[in-house]
Amino acid sequence: MESNSPEAIHPLVPVDALPSLSDRVYAALKHHIAEQKLRPGSKLSVPRLAAQLGVSRTPVKEALERLGQDGLVTMLPNRGAYVAILHWEDVNEIYQMREMLEGLATRLAAARMNGDLLERLRDVLRQGETAVRQGSIEGHIKIDLEFHRLIRAQGGNRRLVRALDNLQDQIRIVFRTSAAIPGRMPMALEEHRRILAALEAADPDEAEQAARDHVRRIREAVLAHMQAAETPDTPGKERS
Repeated sequence: MESNSPEAIHPLVPVDALPSLSDRVYAALKHHIAEQKLRPGSKLSVPRLAAQLGVSRTPVKEALERLGQDGLVTMLPNRGAYVAILHWEDVNEIYQMREMLEGLATRLAAARMNGDLLERLRDVLRQGETAVRQGSIEGHIKIDLEFHRLIRAQGGNRRLVRALDNLQDQIRIVFRTSAAIPGRMPMALEEHRRILAALEAADPDEAEQAARDHVRRIREAVLAHMQAAETPDTPGKERS
C-alpha cells in the first residue's frame, strides 16, 4: 500500500541553475526589442538572428515563440516572425492594466516604507531632475523604470511584481514615445514627486491615487499623440 506522506513522492532530478541557451537568446532578443534596436514591424529572420547571435537556429526559434506569447513578436503563417507593432487598442489595454496594478503596488509599498528606501527614492528623483534639465530621454526612461521598480519590490507581493514585469517589456516600447512628447518628462517628474510625498506620509490612499493618476496621464498623452499621428493633416489625405 502506497503512503500518502510527502516522503513517498519520488525526488525530482536536479536541473542546472544556469540559464539555458534558449533563455539567453530570449533575454537578448527581448532586450533588443524593448530598446527598439529591433524596430516594430521588422522581420525576424531565424537564420540571420542565429548568425548574429552566434547560436544555432533552434534556440532562436524557441525564443521567438516565447516572445510571441509575451506579445512582443507576431507570428504570421507562411511569412515568419515580426516585431509586434503596438496599435492604439494595445496601448490602451496595456496602460489600463498598468494603472490598476501600479496603483495597488504603490498602496502596498506605502505601508512598508523605511528611511533607507525613501532616501533611495529621493536620490532617484534627483537624478530625474538632472535628466529633465539635460533633456535626456534615455536617462529619464532609466530613472522612471528604477523609481517604479523600487516601489513595487517594497510592496511585498511577488505575483504583482511579476505581472508588472511582464507588462513592462511592452511598456518600454511605448516609453520613448511618451518621453519624446513635449513637456511630458517634466510632468512625469512632478507626478513622481507627488507619489514620493504620499509614500513619505505613509498614506496608502494618496499613494495609490498618485500612482494611478501618473499612469493615466501617460496613457492619455500617448494615445493623443498616436491619434494625432494617424489623423490626416489635410482633407483627402489618406492615413498611412
